[in-house]
Amino acid sequence: MFRLLTKIPIIGVILKVFNSYAYDGDVKADDQFAGILAWIKIYFFPFFICLSVAILLMPDFINSLLPCSYLSYKVEVTPGELATSILPNLLGFGIGVYALIFALDRKFVQDLQNGFEGYNKENNKSGSVLLLNTEMALPLIIITATIAIGIFQKIFIDHLYLRLASWFSFWLSMYFTLDLINNLFLMGSAHLSDNIKKHLTQTDTPPSS
Repeated sequence: MFRLLTKIPIIGVILKVFNSYAYDGDVKADDQFAGILAWIKIYFFPFFICLSVAILLMPDFINSLLPCSYLSYKVEVTPGELATSILPNLLGFGIGVYALIFALDRKFVQDLQNGFEGYNKENNKSGSVLLLNTEMALPLIIITATIAIGIFQKIFIDHLYLRLASWFSFWLSMYFTLDLINNLFLMGSAHLSDNIKKHLTQTDTPPSS
């Protein structure tokens, strides 16, 4: 069933990336579903946080669910405006960063894979260095979807649920972009620390006679 779904144009690519992220980049992600529990574990928190923020930015939506209008504040900006003005630049930057994957040093990639293998053995988990590829692709897919939703939200500006979807996808884009930056920072720090340690070791080693 999963393989059939991944053959659907566009939807198949999106499903593969989301499944690979839930699978921690494991190579099996292209052939089999990561499982409901894996999806809930990886996506519940960001989806819950982003949906909560989206709802809070829509007092009219909250008031429509309550017997009285308790919330009186108003949000002047629309999510479609933010999505179509900010995210295209972020998308271009992300594609540029994504292209750097093909320029990564082979030794750096091998060190990352060794780190994954050691972590997998200690914690009985699956995953590989391919997670880096997934972590870069996922925000780009969400940003692209957010821009598309934002365009429709600007066209149908008074549509309540479309505005909610636009706010939700906008904050989801922010969340996974920040998550990507955090992971790149951690990997960069680990790589630089390893190089510094090796340099200090070579410096302290006395020359052979």
